[in-house]
Amino acid sequence: MTEEARLPLPRTGTVVVPAYNEADNLSDSLERIVEELRTSLADRTWEVLIVDDGSVDDTADIATAEAERLRVPGVDIRVLRHVANRGLGGALQTGFAASSGAVVVVVDCDLSYAPDHIPTLVHAVEDGKAQIAVASPYMPGGRTVAVPPSLERRSRMANRFLAALSASEIHTHTGMVRAYDGPFVRDLALRSVDDMINVEALYKAGLLHGRVVEVPATLDWRGLGARAGRTQLRNRRTRRKTYETLMRGIMYRPYLVFAAGGLLLTAIGALVGLTALFLPGSQIGLTVLGVSMMMAGFSACLVSVISVQVKRGFEELFYQQSAARKLITTVRPPDPLVPVTPAPRLETLGTDS
Repeated sequence: MTEEARLPLPRTGTVVVPAYNEADNLSDSLERIVEELRTSLADRTWEVLIVDDGSVDDTADIATAEAERLRVPGVDIRVLRHVANRGLGGALQTGFAASSGAVVVVVDCDLSYAPDHIPTLVHAVEDGKAQIAVASPYMPGGRTVAVPPSLERRSRMANRFLAALSASEIHTHTGMVRAYDGPFVRDLALRSVDDMINVEALYKAGLLHGRVVEVPATLDWRGLGARAGRTQLRNRRTRRKTYETLMRGIMYRPYLVFAAGGLLLTAIGALVGLTALFLPGSQIGLTVLGVSMMMAGFSACLVSVISVQVKRGFEELFYQQSAARKLITTVRPPDPLVPVTPAPRLETLGTDS
């Protein structure tokens, strides 16, 4: 094919903005997002998808009005509405399914991560040939500003725990602000309906041997007094969410729980049995207790072995059946090309196959 018979493919991107009762923040946030796209990423066309997740305030009406007001050439804004609240996971699933961009960026509606993170995340996916780029305040070079100390401590603890279980170098597993390879995330088959969708995305990307990178980011809560206030009022709930993250993070290494518990029970049972052996008189109660604990520990170890096989079976099945796997092994040309005039077999150019 001759050079004059082909042109560069237009580059496209999607920004997904989950919104639940964000009437106070939405207008300003959308203005800042659109301005960032027009100034820093004007070399591509963008769609901004506002996912109203069943808000009970004026979020939907404001989103619709702002979509008309801020629509400019190169940036299209659409509003997607849930009749009832479906959680962050449900909102992101809706956004991913409706997206069409080659790169999909997720930002929070109150912009605790400033919009100038968007170009950095996009370039990390494109230049690094990564499937996911995570905005990370916990990696070297990242930082937090004005985040309530108790919340930050729990968040850091949960992320360290997830990093240890996953045996990865990712510092921020729970962060929502990210950029994804568009075709990859649309085929990733995410199922979580809550905040755990962020962990699930990294977990499944790892199963498919996808590349995940982090970029240093600033999590800035200055000026977000309402959010900080809500967090303090819901302190009990945030603790529960942290503990849920810790417990559900065990999906990375479920067998460790059974193995550790089994070995501990076995050791304690053996100690109880030996104590009963050396104590004077008949110690039937202690002996029965020791034997029972050792049997329970042995059973837990067997469950650990079974869980390893189940996990491997699931991972192999997911790997073989996932459509997203094919998108990882594909080598994309740096300048995708499409035909200008009809020519034999030109329909294959610029595809991912």
